[in-house]
Amino acid sequence: MTYRTLLCKSALRIDATAVGTLFRETRATGEKIGIQGAIVSDGERVAHVLHGVPDRINTMLTQILADERLSNVHITTIQDIAQDCGSWPLSGWKAGWATPELLDAIVAESTRNPANTLAPCLQLLQQCDL
Repeated sequence: MTYRTLLCKSALRIDATAVGTLFRETRATGEKIGIQGAIVSDGERVAHVLHGVPDRINTMLTQILADERLSNVHITTIQDIAQDCGSWPLSGWKAGWATPELLDAIVAESTRNPANTLAPCLQLLQQCDL
């Protein structure tokens, strides 16, 4: 079975107080469609890391692209692997805050080595307030 990992970033069209609702809805949708992931924000931007089978990742991405609370959605990485090499290290769904510098580092790392972006990005995600 193929598993897909995708990272995208976007600008927020909502104020920071409404981000909590976005976090809750994203986690609930991800759990409902059977994928794992993380969503982090620095208050102005948000990054989603999605992990699961490709058709379910594509379903979630379609919802992200249609979400009017987000703008300038940019997919920085899509990585497919032939099999799941282990469980998702973040245990299900996480949501939280990142400093602007940490969010920049996550996005930069995802574009540095597209063939092997998952492990470095996950190490950076674990530095966020999840």
